[in-house]
Amino acid sequence: SGVIPARIRKALEKAVEFRRNIAQLEETLGLKSNERAEQVEEQARIRSNIEAVGNTSRQGQEYLKQLAELDAVINGLRDEIMTMRDTLQKRREDYRIYLESLSFE
Repeated sequence: SGVIPARIRKALEKAVEFRRNIAQLEETLGLKSNERAEQVEEQARIRSNIEAVGNTSRQGQEYLKQLAELDAVINGLRDEIMTMRDTLQKRREDYRIYLESLSFE
């Protein structure tokens, strides 16, 4: 009897879909976190350049403008990451509750 009953198959497919959605969100969160880390590194490079040329020179003023733009990008990424973490926590909790609610009797 290698046939899985339809209700059990459906329950398992739903569990797989929960897990797939969690995995996709984890991957996206990882990419956003990496992007933020890269932007923070760029921010450090720009700060170093400002120290080298001074903030009153024409080049220094351009670096300050880049730094302000980068700060906005980093803040946006931070907000996205926080939202994704909250969503991920909720999805994991929903998945746990779903698994606990399963009954194959």
